[in-house]
Amino acid sequence: MKYFKFNAVFSSKFEEILIDQNDEKEIVLIFYKAIIEIKKYNNLINLLIPSALQSCFLYGNFKILYELIRGPQSNIIFYTGKDACDAKIMINNKIPKYDNCTKLYLKLYKDANFPSFYEDNDLRVYKEKCNLIECKNNCCNQIIDTISPGFEDGRMDKIKDYLVHNNYSNQIFKFKLLDKNSINDLMTILCLYNKIPLTEIELYKNIQYHTGFFNDINGACVEDLKNILFSLFRAIIYPPSRDRMRRSPYSIDIHPNTINCKNGYDLFRIDVVSSRKTGLKCSGKLRILIGKKKKQTTVLAYSDNHDFSNEIINSRTT
Repeated sequence: MKYFKFNAVFSSKFEEILIDQNDEKEIVLIFYKAIIEIKKYNNLINLLIPSALQSCFLYGNFKILYELIRGPQSNIIFYTGKDACDAKIMINNKIPKYDNCTKLYLKLYKDANFPSFYEDNDLRVYKEKCNLIECKNNCCNQIIDTISPGFEDGRMDKIKDYLVHNNYSNQIFKFKLLDKNSINDLMTILCLYNKIPLTEIELYKNIQYHTGFFNDINGACVEDLKNILFSLFRAIIYPPSRDRMRRSPYSIDIHPNTINCKNGYDLFRIDVVSSRKTGLKCSGKLRILIGKKKKQTTVLAYSDNHDFSNEIINSRTT
């Protein structure tokens, strides 16, 4: 059984408040309210706290927070993995006083885990392009992005309502194997999280799937599925990123397949990338193959090796 969740990180503002601790009682109250709010979405989101900050919760009134964090089945986790590289980072045009949380966010961003900040306001994030020779994590791309808070705008409540309406017990999105229904549900969750209008979400649901596509992606981890399915949605609903006149912020690269027509299908390849990439100059090897025939779009195949064999194309277009 696979369980689906998003990831969040405290913003640098919260990290600074926690480390400097100018007024212990007030700060404990700030974090208590934050932790209680995050626990409301226990089945939908994990808040990751860099392990470097764990010691801040181990004395005085902060022990109360530590017990809340460490409770059974908690969705607040001290994260011990490696951070992103040491390239220059700025938040709202300022270098953060402490950057543990920001570096963790950028690692999640690089790994395409659909992260958000726990924060009250939009944040303008900038990371300079780092030196590939020095960067062991290969996160060399420049990042310039405006991040909306994952909690304050009601996105998580909309997702909870959707899961309740579609009979997911305890608002948990889980599945054994993917089929058209579970893909449409997961796609809707991803779109609600990215603030896609419901009218655009509904447009997607007329898409058909070859059963082989389900076999192609059922072995993928949940984090990879986020990119596969959201890339598919973007390619079908929005103009391609190469169309400079019509493209939208969600446009992605889609172009004719090498074998561009078979058995009455016009064939196209879609780049599979993270939610904030277009596929232009950063496409990697992951691809989705779709076919268009008599105004009907069918998702035919997924590949982690850029190309689709003649055998696959023949079998899935007949």
